[in-house]
Amino acid sequence: MESKITVKTISNITKADWTDFFKDNSIKGFTPHVSSASYEPLKRYLNNHSYFKDEVNRKLVNDFIFNNIAIEKSNQHYLYGFRITNALEADFLEENDVSSLNIDKSFFDDINGGSNVRLFTSRVYEEEGNLENIILLIKVGETTDEMSKNFFVTVNIDFKNSFFNINFSKNSLKFVDAQIGNLLYTVKTYLESNVFGVFNIIPVLHNEYTLKKALFNLYAELSDRIEERLEGFLPDDMQAITARFLDEINVEYSEKFLNQITAILYQDRSGLDNIQLYPDGWVSRFLFQDGDCTRASSRTDQLEPIYTSPIYWNLKELIRGKNELLDVGFVWMTTILGENVNIYVRLDVSNENLSVYYYQKGQYTYLRREKENYVRQKIREVLQTN
Repeated sequence: MESKITVKTISNITKADWTDFFKDNSIKGFTPHVSSASYEPLKRYLNNHSYFKDEVNRKLVNDFIFNNIAIEKSNQHYLYGFRITNALEADFLEENDVSSLNIDKSFFDDINGGSNVRLFTSRVYEEEGNLENIILLIKVGETTDEMSKNFFVTVNIDFKNSFFNINFSKNSLKFVDAQIGNLLYTVKTYLESNVFGVFNIIPVLHNEYTLKKALFNLYAELSDRIEERLEGFLPDDMQAITARFLDEINVEYSEKFLNQITAILYQDRSGLDNIQLYPDGWVSRFLFQDGDCTRASSRTDQLEPIYTSPIYWNLKELIRGKNELLDVGFVWMTTILGENVNIYVRLDVSNENLSVYYYQKGQYTYLRREKENYVRQKIREVLQTN
């Protein structure tokens, strides 16, 4: 069977994205018809046009497909720790047989059919000569919609932070005949049988308490700095000033009442118009368990700071007493490769799984791999302190 790029793969990318790709790379002679449902003309063009016989131009297409499917469109991630029995040398990939990883395999070598679960292709990323990430694109089936596309799962093995994560497009799950738990089990089983042995990787499980404590520590790390800045807006003796005023007008009060007045003042000053409060970002939501079955939550739909919400200040002391969170939303502001970036994520713990959801907000796809590395680094830092 002749190997060529297939509709089942390229249809994972929208016609609009294909159009932008041709435009950005000044590729002329074909314009994908956005209104047309068929990807057959695009497939024929990619397989047969002389432009794509050139290896440099083929690499443009391969990189575009890989980045779009494996990195940019994968917004739901499940993280798992690992350790390596022997440290990897800088020349590990050159000195060992890694042919089974299909590194840099071309999408033009696609073959329809075959094993239902198979490693399609992978990419290696290094930092200062050391292996940083290897990203695997694994086909685990086909979608059940009328397009019947290849359904891919991405696995990012992060050697720097000792995590591997299983990623996919959350929206695509509705077109796949599989539950998330079964899907994760299938991919982990495949990795243990076909990939981990190459690097002597041993998965490391974190219990739910450890993961919930890690989320709390991430929340506290960011919120403590913000609340210190909020305190700077008020006089040091704010509660004494308030108490004297209430005494003058003969109003009875308690310490709790004084704290509530202070919280209202903090709320009033916590909007994004006071952006100097948030040089590192902010917490946008939280969820925790109070008792055996009651959950108390605070959420802002627009991913804005929770500190503007009265429910946050009402629940803050309760959260601090629990030292565990089930679900936290973060907007992290940082600098990556000299660029100021915002990272919008939601971290969630359930069934001993830690998941990260990437909101499609701001420059969602820009420096996406580097943003994911940053998030994993933040999580690793707090796991090491638990």
